[in-house]
Amino acid sequence: MNSPLFSSLLWLQSVAQLPGNDLGVMTLVWRSSLFTKVILIALIILSVISWTITINKYLQFKNFNKTFTYNLNLISPNVDLTSFFAHAIEKRDDEFSRIAEEGYFTLSNAIKKGMQVVNKANEAAAYGGDRRNSRLPDDENFAKELRLRLETGVNTEVLSLSKGMSFIATVVSVSPFIGLLGTVWGVLQAFLGIGTTGSADLAIVAPGIAEALITTVFGLAVAIPAVLCNNYLATQLQDIEDHLDHLITELTIYFSNCWQHEKKKLESHLGRQRDIPG
Repeated sequence: MNSPLFSSLLWLQSVAQLPGNDLGVMTLVWRSSLFTKVILIALIILSVISWTITINKYLQFKNFNKTFTYNLNLISPNVDLTSFFAHAIEKRDDEFSRIAEEGYFTLSNAIKKGMQVVNKANEAAAYGGDRRNSRLPDDENFAKELRLRLETGVNTEVLSLSKGMSFIATVVSVSPFIGLLGTVWGVLQAFLGIGTTGSADLAIVAPGIAEALITTVFGLAVAIPAVLCNNYLATQLQDIEDHLDHLITELTIYFSNCWQHEKKKLESHLGRQRDIPG
């Protein structure tokens, strides 16, 4: 068995044999039982993972907030669809581009369906058919589909941004109980020691009780910063969700305007076809 955890336990056990009668916290840690060391190492691992997630999320959220205003400025009524795709979607890979891509595909599908209507009307006219039944995609259906696709994209990005935060919340809940488990175990061993030696002298009992309380201290030391980190990240994520809701509104307006512009072109094609004698 040559795992990092086992190596750490062996090292702590060897340090516990160092001479000295100092009853400082570190000495109590070094001289603690194997079970206590396992509890402490588990708490340290949870703390390291929690802080790693926190730092990663902080940088991720900071980058989003830094670029959001710039991204929002890309949504302008006077920006044509080709330029918007080139600057906002094609060469980028972030939350904004992935959400905007959902709207772009929705618009592209609507235009494609409109072209199919035009082509069918053209074929009908060539064979003397009735063009009055030619209908372009409905504006209301387009708006519903667009909104649904954008909301789905936002939900996907929020889920991705929140990934890992549930672990921090778990650390907040579990760490004190893990520490308490170590304390209960240590107190139990202390009382068993009293029963074995038959002595309840404070000088004998106190070190064992102090050792037992170390795990609770470690548990709280892990949980308290995790609470602060979790609350901070939750607040930042809520702000991002508000920004993304605003983004949905802006993209809905932009792509709706683009659809109306493209629809006029399609209608003009249908109009010219109607002018062709049957």
